[in-house]
Amino acid sequence: MPEPPSVVIARWRAVLKLAKMWNFEALTRQSLDSLKLRTSSDPITMIGLYNDFGLDAEQWLVPALASLIMMSRDLTI
Repeated sequence: MPEPPSVVIARWRAVLKLAKMWNFEALTRQSLDSLKLRTSSDPITMIGLYNDFGLDAEQWLVPALASLIMMSRDLTI
C-alpha cells in the first residue's frame, strides 16, 4: 500500500534537511528533484520549502506565487 503524499513529502523534507546540513550535494539535488515533482501542484508547500531551506526563488517561489495568482478557487486557512 503506497504511503500518503504528505508522508512522502515529510520524509523528503527530512532527507533534504540532513543533506544540506552535511553538504551532500548529490543527495540534496535528488531530494529537491523529488520534492519538486511531488509539490508542483501545491504552491503553499513550495513556498514553505523555499522559506525553510533558502531555495532558489526562480525555481520555487516564482512558480508557486504564479500558481497562487492563477488559482480559480479561494484560499482557506
